[in-house]
Amino acid sequence: MIHSDFHLHTSHSSDSQASMESMILKAIDLGLTKICFTEHQDYGYPENKENFDFLVDLPSYKSELLSLKDKYNDRIKILFGAEIGLMPTTYDKCRDFARSDDFDFIIGSTHIVDQMDPYEPIYFETYPGKKRSFKIFRGDTPECQSLS
Repeated sequence: MIHSDFHLHTSHSSDSQASMESMILKAIDLGLTKICFTEHQDYGYPENKENFDFLVDLPSYKSELLSLKDKYNDRIKILFGAEIGLMPTTYDKCRDFARSDDFDFIIGSTHIVDQMDPYEPIYFETYPGKKRSFKIFRGDTPECQSLS
């Protein structure tokens, strides 16, 4: 049985409309004993048709989380986290954000490669062939090595 989930996004992230409270109630209903919200913080996310910016309003997010953490503390443990989008060009901002608050948990993710999200078709159109596109995503090509 799964007892916890540490990768949850709410309406505090651009890619979710779910309320934090509805997710807490669902987690309780599923029998989870611990959850961690990990709202997106992706500096330099490129313009996109959905107008996602993936920048969390940290004070608003934390305020709601702390309020609901108190409300449900006898039913589920709720942790404060973030998912930070990592790119060589945003290292300092990512480090500073990670240090900006007392997070319980941080996920480091790569969402952007060459100013494109591999989730979008344009990435695979730009880098045809699965093998090459995934080597670029992992940073296993000579041009990626020069960035290190």
